[in-house]
Order: sequence, then C-alpha cells, then structure tokens
Amino acid sequence: MAYRIEISPTAIADIESIFLWIKEESQERAFRWVRGCYEIMLTLENFPQH
Repeated sequence: MAYRIEISPTAIADIESIFLWIKEESQERAFRWVRGCYEIMLTLENFPQH
C-alpha cells in the first residue's frame, strides 16, 4: 500500500538551511546529504512505520 507523503514548508526550509551550512565545507557532501534526505523521505511512501 502506498501512502501520500507531504513535506512541509518548514521541513523544506530546514533541509535547505542545513544544506547551505554543510555546503560551506563541502559542496559534494552537501549534495549527497540532501539527496539522502529526500531518498529516505520517499521510502515513507511504502514503509511509513520504519
């Protein structure tokens, strides 16, 4: 069963803020981190309780 995931504007703003903070040290690490965040969020569509 697939669930609909909504990412709040506050969560998006927090992710962007953290991304920019990490990017000050390493652009590659920042992109890897943000990509990982969104990949994890997308898994919630199928496994919301994990």
